[in-house]
Amino acid sequence: MHRTRLTTVLVALLALAAVLAFAAGCGGDSEEPAAEAPQVAELTAEEIVAQSEQAMQDITSASFNVDLSIKVEGDPSEASDPQAQALMQSPITVKASGASSDDPVAADLSMTFGLMGQNIKMEMRAKDDQAWVAYEDQWYKVPAEDSKNATGQLSEGALPTEQLKDVGLDPNEWDLTWELVGTEDLGGTQVYHVKGTADAEKFAESLMKALDDPQLAEKLGADAAQQLQGTRAQSEKELKQLQKALEDVSVDTWYEVETFYLRKVDAKAAFDMTGLEDAEGMTAMDFTMLVGLDGFNEPVEVEEPKDAQPLEKLMEAMFGGMSLDGMEF
Repeated sequence: MHRTRLTTVLVALLALAAVLAFAAGCGGDSEEPAAEAPQVAELTAEEIVAQSEQAMQDITSASFNVDLSIKVEGDPSEASDPQAQALMQSPITVKASGASSDDPVAADLSMTFGLMGQNIKMEMRAKDDQAWVAYEDQWYKVPAEDSKNATGQLSEGALPTEQLKDVGLDPNEWDLTWELVGTEDLGGTQVYHVKGTADAEKFAESLMKALDDPQLAEKLGADAAQQLQGTRAQSEKELKQLQKALEDVSVDTWYEVETFYLRKVDAKAAFDMTGLEDAEGMTAMDFTMLVGLDGFNEPVEVEEPKDAQPLEKLMEAMFGGMSLDGMEF
């Protein structure tokens, strides 16, 4: 598989992850059937989703956990691209957990990235107008100008859907359809279970629109935006093929019956890669993501790390002193 197509696939899947996670509005994971609440007979799936979106507007803080995986199946010996070979041998994984608040501004996050058989663990903290990142148990202080970018985005209080719209990714343009499965028990709380599906063609169109949006540079930094827009110029054909390869996209969501708060998201996408040109041994790709939300409007306490080093030291160690220009934290 050509490197440009591989990049296109990953960009598309990560964008899909963001939208599926929060298209509906922004504990315990046991799910036992429960007696249906009276509201079930009175509300459609679309009404539940709309009420949740409204309810989530009042959220100022929450805790979360995310478990994401991108698995590629196929024969690595047929691939000429080393990245494609590595992906067929080891999936991409992202595990994250933490809590964040926009009033007052605070965040405490822990993330583990699995890529090409390697695991990278990082942490991030933000408090008021300060931010820090940790790598290999050493904390680094983010420069003041970049801290303002990170904490400023938290203080805006916008839902992820609004941030996506700012760069042209509007879930409302994706022809999302919803089905009410019923009510269940989620860790002792009665929840609505709603299943959604997205239109693959609309998703591809929205992604291409986003890559053309001038605000992309403001959100991602000029360097990253230039790379993505270059990918767009090279990859319209690949995106169309990817659109045809998409066999199934589904997102199951759970909302509290009493508050309509979004509590859980389980998203899946399956691709049949056998019909793609130059598939280079790739036969299938599976995307899964599980998101849990809890601790709504509870205080988020953040302690300033001790002995934090300047972030430049981390950048020098990892990237040989690469400039921080165009990067946001």
